[in-house]
Amino acid sequence: MRALFLKVAAQAKAIPDAAERIARFAAVVGLDLQDCFEIKVVIAEVLNNVAAHGSVDEARGAIEVHCRHSDTCLQLIVNDRGRPLDSLPSGNIPLAGAESGRGWPIIIHWTDTIDYRPGPPFNTLTLTRTLS
Repeated sequence: MRALFLKVAAQAKAIPDAAERIARFAAVVGLDLQDCFEIKVVIAEVLNNVAAHGSVDEARGAIEVHCRHSDTCLQLIVNDRGRPLDSLPSGNIPLAGAESGRGWPIIIHWTDTIDYRPGPPFNTLTLTRTLS
């Protein structure tokens, strides 16, 4: 099993670099260009949601991302100390003209399994992409 671990500041400016590093990891372990793009978008959406809605700040620490690759899947495990979700958002696409709400439908569509466990000490979101 190959792995990558990142600590990402809960700031919008830190997210593109983290998403790019995770996409490069996906490429190194053999995912094709389309899969790497989808993984990059998924993790960017997750990190943006945590930074924007989770009330994560420097006092609570960075967002931790563990990427694990096996013969059968790529797993992204995101830990944060922000405000926990009561439940995961739906995969419903928002109405035309809505300014937000597209991230979760993308996350749901481009991953195969999603598991969420609220803290303490961490909120843990585990996303799995099955490899063919």
